[in-house]
Amino acid sequence: MQVTADEQQTSLEINEERELTAKFETLSPKFAARFGGYNHRWVNAVSISKIGADKIATVLPFNIFDRAWPRLAMPGNRVTAGTEGWIFSQQHRNWSQYVALLTMEDAVIGSLKVLGIQAELSDPGHIAKQMLDHLGGLWGTHLLADLETLQLLNKMAGGVRRKNDVTGTIEETFERRSAPVKEWIDLIARRKERHPFPSLKLSDFTKRNLIRLGLETVCPHCQVTNWHSLTTVDYGVTCERCLNPYEFPQAELRENNRNWYYRVVGPFSVPDYGRGSYSALLALRLINNLSGSFDEITFSTAMNLGFGGIAAEADFIAWRRAESHGTHNPPELLIGETKSLGKGDLIKPKDLAKLKAIGQKLPGAILVISVLRESFTASEKKWLQQFVKWCRRLDDHGRQTNPAILLTANELFFEHMISATWEKLGEPFKSFADYEHTRNLHSFADATQRIYLGLPSFHQCYDAEWKKRLARKKRIVK
Repeated sequence: MQVTADEQQTSLEINEERELTAKFETLSPKFAARFGGYNHRWVNAVSISKIGADKIATVLPFNIFDRAWPRLAMPGNRVTAGTEGWIFSQQHRNWSQYVALLTMEDAVIGSLKVLGIQAELSDPGHIAKQMLDHLGGLWGTHLLADLETLQLLNKMAGGVRRKNDVTGTIEETFERRSAPVKEWIDLIARRKERHPFPSLKLSDFTKRNLIRLGLETVCPHCQVTNWHSLTTVDYGVTCERCLNPYEFPQAELRENNRNWYYRVVGPFSVPDYGRGSYSALLALRLINNLSGSFDEITFSTAMNLGFGGIAAEADFIAWRRAESHGTHNPPELLIGETKSLGKGDLIKPKDLAKLKAIGQKLPGAILVISVLRESFTASEKKWLQQFVKWCRRLDDHGRQTNPAILLTANELFFEHMISATWEKLGEPFKSFADYEHTRNLHSFADATQRIYLGLPSFHQCYDAEWKKRLARKKRIVK
């Protein structure tokens, strides 16, 4: 039974000087005395939603049976996170309530520690986190939701090519490259033709410091092409390669302003598709927008995990709470394994073995596997079919123990909603574009397994296994 006496909506002003804290004016019964000693007399149930950049953890796992974590109030006052929200016990009328907030990264680390896992950001995790800072949170990842854009960013970032010979591994490093202004203008025009909404501008990329404008010149000493930012260009410049000074070629500019070039900057200058960050961020974008704009997630970019002598890396970790009316559904834990573009098998048995180890440690966690191309190879499908069969083992409630979601570029570059994207792609996607197959993560996992692996649904497998068990029991009875 739930009894509600009063409710109100308010905005929390967050204090970031030392820790993330806030306070709100509590709700109190009008008939209550002002002070109540040390007894808990009523509670305030708080439901927090964030607006703007992704920073504050608003989705936390339920702690009904152990309220030692998280600490959301003053020391000694343990707060329950459950179906009604965060429950703050009250003693006095017309009072202010202190709230200790968590960053999303700290919330993920703390929740995993409760589950017996040590976690910390990995190097790719730091890169992806910096990208999100530039993009303004997950909303800004729509700038990356285009294959041609990612390929251009990666080409401009340079890279490392590795070759194996009898002496070992040889690495070739390619320096960052510049791209002419016209190449970016034409790219934006093509994107607008493909996807007119949301409206896209070249300034979206410059304001968020994905690319930066500069001037190109050729060194007269070593003939290498140099790129100069607007803060370093001068009448006299220095060659990046040979370090010799030379005069800026004022009278020898290229026709049609072709000295102007863009260069990727900051975390976007990291090669190999930002060390896998693009794929991970696009997977998080999809999960955040799967069934509606009111779903919320608390997430972290790539983390190194340690438990039971096992060391593993997850490309992202998220607690997701689906939209509900009046109550909070228990948040679901997602563990991501993401791959970028490449030839041959991207998903390999060692990756699936790592996910199995994590799944065994975290029964109930949803395992997400994604690649930045439109399909899986024949070998990947064979390995994934075996993996999905393992994931479909039954838990105590007759559900999949570790539902597996399979994603490709078809889903990572979705438009507006995944159902509309699947409808546009035609069969076999169109058959799963209805609400029934995208309404929650379990049904979505089942749909992706059927689309990419041609498997029967989980319920069909469950029914078939149940009928086999009944038949065996009948034979035993006879």
